[in-house]
Amino acid sequence: MGKEIVLPEDKRKEFSFFVEGRPAPQGSKSYRGNGRFSEASKYLPAWRAAIVLAIKQKMLQTESVTMFDEPVKVSVTFFITKPAKPKWAYPATTPDLDKLVRGLFDSITQSKLWVDDCLVVDLHAREVWCGETTDTYPVSGARVTISVL
Repeated sequence: MGKEIVLPEDKRKEFSFFVEGRPAPQGSKSYRGNGRFSEASKYLPAWRAAIVLAIKQKMLQTESVTMFDEPVKVSVTFFITKPAKPKWAYPATTPDLDKLVRGLFDSITQSKLWVDDCLVVDLHAREVWCGETTDTYPVSGARVTISVL
């Protein structure tokens, strides 16, 4: 039998939040000329700011400001606005799921909720249409849960 590890009381074990807004990808670049590139998504700055704000507000509500500093698992569901005539039952269109995760993770790092996204060793990410079922939100955004392993 191994020795039980006891975490200090102020050590965060789980953190969940919802951020409302238009999920935007990070990683695709547009060439602007003269060797300059910029993020292709014009929605990325507002999306990243919304994530940081949602995290800061939740931190204030829970009165906990400690950072994750050990391996974590992340579960995230992105809620995408459904077009008038979707091609499939799921949002298998742009933005790419991996690029949505990249923008989310960099925003979490910016908010100082974790030391760095290299701590993520287990990830479950998905995209669904918003407002489709009782499990989804009526508006676009993301539901995120981060847990210590």
